[in-house]
Amino acid sequence: TSLSKKLYDIYKKHPDQYDLLTFCKEIKDPLKFNETKEIFNLFYESISQEIMGSHFTTNSIQIYRNHFTQSEKESSWLWHYDDNPEPQIKLFIYLSEVDSQSAPFTYVVDQQNNGRKIKSSRISPTKRGSQVYPASRIPQGIIDGMMIKSYKERQITGKAGTAFVFDPNIIHRATVPNEGFFRDVLVYHLHPCI
Repeated sequence: TSLSKKLYDIYKKHPDQYDLLTFCKEIKDPLKFNETKEIFNLFYESISQEIMGSHFTTNSIQIYRNHFTQSEKESSWLWHYDDNPEPQIKLFIYLSEVDSQSAPFTYVVDQQNNGRKIKSSRISPTKRGSQVYPASRIPQGIIDGMMIKSYKERQITGKAGTAFVFDPNIIHRATVPNEGFFRDVLVYHLHPCI
């Protein structure tokens, strides 16, 4: 796609246009690309009618490249849930081909392949209750216990252009690509509006 080509050029020649973080390179201004608006509009009707049941907007758009690192895992690279209020969702679009070596999105599923959801502490925009897990990070011992009880990891792979919507309160994590591989992704944080 045209956006993938622009990103390839930016990541190769224009380090001033992205922030270099431990696990990824995040584009500083994703709205400068017309494609981010065009892609949002392309998905708007189906998400509005089939998922949200209302109009919606985005409060955040991210474009980033996961890159190889041997750094100790932290933040979104640990098992977690986003602790977002209901009914916020995320739309992920792979801008590069993603296989098991290229940092696929990974989440926990039960025997029926349903994501394991954790209750949000966000009661309203101004009020919070207690989090089920501190900082919304799931201790590895809890994950290990779930795997013993027939839960399993599920990865989403696919060609550039693969898109999926998910509830950010399911247990999930980002992954690190193998050396020599990367993943480019466009993420919209979506919530209903009136």
